[in-house]
Amino acid sequence: MARAWLLTGRGIARKIKSGGGGGGSGGLQIKEDGGAESDRECPNCKQLIDNSDVVPSDWPGFPAGVKFDPSDVELLEHLAARIGLGDSKPHALIDEFIPMLEDDAGICYTHPQNLPGAEKDGSNAHFFHRISSAYAKGPRKRRRISRCGSSEEPAVRWHKTGRTKRVLDNAGVQKGWKKIMVLHESSKGVVKPDRAKWVMHQYHIGTGEDESEGQLVISKVFYQRVQSTAQSEEKSKTLIESVPQMEYAINSQVNGSDARGFSDLDEILVDTPPDFQLADLQFGSQENSMSWLEQY
Repeated sequence: MARAWLLTGRGIARKIKSGGGGGGSGGLQIKEDGGAESDRECPNCKQLIDNSDVVPSDWPGFPAGVKFDPSDVELLEHLAARIGLGDSKPHALIDEFIPMLEDDAGICYTHPQNLPGAEKDGSNAHFFHRISSAYAKGPRKRRRISRCGSSEEPAVRWHKTGRTKRVLDNAGVQKGWKKIMVLHESSKGVVKPDRAKWVMHQYHIGTGEDESEGQLVISKVFYQRVQSTAQSEEKSKTLIESVPQMEYAINSQVNGSDARGFSDLDEILVDTPPDFQLADLQFGSQENSMSWLEQY
């Protein structure tokens, strides 16, 4: 029978082959890491999986340096495929790059530093999640993050900054909306919360700027790194040292061979125009002037 693909919950596929005989050691077998063959059955249909014709070296994975960094439009395309909008279908491995957060609190179930794949190295982590309301009644969305420990932990919440922006493709067609949020932390007894370095870009599809209860959205979370004082001073020093070199380059271009064909502008003599005497000017009558014009 024809081969098929078995997709696990995380989207990784293993090759399987249908065959008769059901279970048992005499059925199909799987070969792991090029070693001895072993039996493995599908957790859904109990069919034994056959991977004996796949050499591990044939699946090298991605080379070093490859990263998942889609644009705003591409993220909305993944979201549209996830919710089944139109004829689009989600990529078979999309769950490996954009996992689904199943918690009822959505992305607010934990601090962003605890989200899977979120790092403080400036890289982006992407998530599918659903919007939940802050209260039983009212349109206000949940932005407050659940506390994982005691009540002495600082109160943490996402705070929307700026206006909700339309996301347009290259043809000017609107694909969805984008919200920018910044994490705020407020300790007990502190009136004004502190702005943290965690940032979230949230995207949704629809005609309205606001999401609805239970709506599926996609978010990009990253840690906004700030240059240290030493790095800033070194950058300023480099910029100051480069100013004389820039002036020299400009002077070289003006005074050198690039100055419109002149090898050196300093050799050009600029002087005042010569004086003229009124007696040297010759005047003619109007009749002579008209006769001269008639010749042409």
